[in-house]
Amino acid sequence: MSSCTNESLGHLIAFYETGQLSEKEKITFEIHLLDCDFCRNELQQMTTTFDLMHEHRTSILQALGTTDAKPLLHPKEVKQPIFSRLKEFILKIFNALAQPEFAVASVVTILFASFLLTLENAPPSSPFTDLLKFEKAPYNSQVLRSSEAEPGAQQFKSGMSYYLNDDFGNAALQLEKAVASEPENGVYRLYSGVCYFLQRQGDPAIDALLKAVNLNEDVLQNRSRWYLAQAYLLKADTARAREQLEILSAEQLEYSSEAEELLCQLDD
Repeated sequence: MSSCTNESLGHLIAFYETGQLSEKEKITFEIHLLDCDFCRNELQQMTTTFDLMHEHRTSILQALGTTDAKPLLHPKEVKQPIFSRLKEFILKIFNALAQPEFAVASVVTILFASFLLTLENAPPSSPFTDLLKFEKAPYNSQVLRSSEAEPGAQQFKSGMSYYLNDDFGNAALQLEKAVASEPENGVYRLYSGVCYFLQRQGDPAIDALLKAVNLNEDVLQNRSRWYLAQAYLLKADTARAREQLEILSAEQLEYSSEAEELLCQLDD
């Protein structure tokens, strides 16, 4: 078999190997594997790559300048969003290529990481993906309703620096720290949810944005509703998405016109 029998499912292979699929997506992909020799072969090669990375773990950690005690990029232990982690990883690997003991692992890893990065914009399984607007929520630090003295302020500031540079993986990590320090801060919850949504991570986006809707008021509440509605559509939950969109449409404030347009598209 020289090519995948169903490319719309085949693109999920890297997400499957790194534990990024939902249970339903995992089952769908495994059914696909039964009929696709190409993807079975690709999966075997990827497993070999992971094994090689673990075999050279010590050299990898030395080259990265880290003392992390856990295996790097293990499919069952990936905590940082995969693409953000890989981008950082590749940059550090290029600086480590001169180390002879790292040569084998670095070459294999760069090839594998490059393959994964080509899938960064692969569409998720939601049938509503084409209707969604994966755009950053506006942010202006000058009007932020918080002070440097608040518990999570420094983590939030760090997270938003990543956010403004479109590094949503690292932004989410810092914003989660800010939320842990100050769980009732609606601004922290809002931008945390937006970061997850922009990474196509529906469940954590919904969790953060639901709290943001309840904690915020006025403009920030409307903004939270808009991204919450889209996160619901990312999970194909049209009923809850419509509920949020109808509230926005009735308010005639920020995102009201976008909500009306999206409701019309859902009705078509």
